[in-house]
Amino acid sequence: MDEIKYIVIYLDNSCEAHFSQNDVSSRIILSPCGSEFLYSVFDSDSTILSSYKYRAAYPLSMFSSKLQNVLAFRNKFCDSRPFISPILTENTSGGFWMTSENLVQVKWDVRHMSLKTKNPVEKDYHNFFYAWKSVCKNAEFRIHFNKKIIAVKYPVKIPKSVDDEFEQKCDINNTIMKINKNKPAFVSKHLYKYTWNEQEFSIGSVPKTWQKIYFIMLDLIANNIDGDICEFVSINLDEALPLSCQSTHLHRFDKIETLSEPKVIYLNQTWYKLFYKTKSIEIQTPVSKKDSQTDESELESFQDYLISDSANGRYYTCYSLNRRTVS
Repeated sequence: MDEIKYIVIYLDNSCEAHFSQNDVSSRIILSPCGSEFLYSVFDSDSTILSSYKYRAAYPLSMFSSKLQNVLAFRNKFCDSRPFISPILTENTSGGFWMTSENLVQVKWDVRHMSLKTKNPVEKDYHNFFYAWKSVCKNAEFRIHFNKKIIAVKYPVKIPKSVDDEFEQKCDINNTIMKINKNKPAFVSKHLYKYTWNEQEFSIGSVPKTWQKIYFIMLDLIANNIDGDICEFVSINLDEALPLSCQSTHLHRFDKIETLSEPKVIYLNQTWYKLFYKTKSIEIQTPVSKKDSQTDESELESFQDYLISDSANGRYYTCYSLNRRTVS
């Protein structure tokens, strides 16, 4: 099994991931559009043994697991539309079918939530998040208890190319046959496959799409919204990027050193988020526990603390991610 050495997500949403296994190292560089990547293999002396360029929509099985990890990191922390590979989502349990061809907009009911004076939003004590689900329950907006981390979860339709139309029809027919056995009255010949996409961002980099619901949810948490308010907050969901990209200038891997500045770095199970405008950095470190029998440390959680550095570099604040207090 290849071990992840480090992953870097750049400002232009391109990604670079390095893996190691025994004395052989490999690297994946993903284009900003996500449609193509460069796969290289190195020996112990960092000499390139082989280098190939592939399409991310149809990866070979020999490195599909590596690409799946890179795409998951890219879709979680980048500020652009997600790239969904149909082949990589076939074996995941997160896929589901819907009758909506384009689920573009979802709504949150502010009045319904504001009437819950005691608990205006749900509290997920296991993951330490305030959670607010949309009216249709298809999207979820979450704010961490320390109010420094925001996470969103919403469905994205899995894109299909022209070559996959026949396969898609076969999948739909098989699904309809399965539904017919249980609920023959609820069958629709128009079914579309979706998957879940999760994104995480800090309060200093909230996209404009989510800013309104972010400020309203803060008021709901603080119980500062009048119960008589009648308002719906609508969000236009991002669609997946096309499987093929016509911008060939985004697929040039010959000058790797010209990649833009890093935005997110994953190294030694620790996340580093860099913010150039505020000259600050946020760090999410892992927490480990010792086994009483073997006296060895085991990884318990990937996110224990978030450290936000000040602009002048003299101070930092440590927020616990598994408690509701500031240390």
